Amino acid sequence: HEKLHGQPNRRSNGQAEGGSGAPLTLLFTLSAAGFTIASFMCETSSSIYEMIQWRALQGFPGGGIIPSVFAAAFTIISKSRQAIVSPMIRLIATLAPTRAPREAVVSALILRR
Repeated sequence: HEKLHGQPNRRSNGQAEGGSGAPLTLLFTLSAAGFTIASFMCETSSSIYEMIQWRALQGFPGGGIIPSVFAAAFTIISKSRQAIVSPMIRLIATLAPTRAPREAVVSALILRR
């Protein structure tokens, strides 16, 4: 299949030809749900130690979100724009998890006083 204007051929549902987005969508959905549940449990923790345990468990589903976002980005975005978009995605994927633990610990210390 030829590309038109540097864009990959798309089906009417937005999927790139030659692949199914179902496994990627399932991975992202389950990871986001697990991350959300662990985030809620961090919020309801009764001690800093319990919060640290939930935060550690939060990392596992969070680890599924990042690769699924990269896979979706490289599937959806044309090759000519990937050089621009890829660093932005990397920046967000790197900064978001590094800020969350610091903010969670600071919030817990403030609430404890």
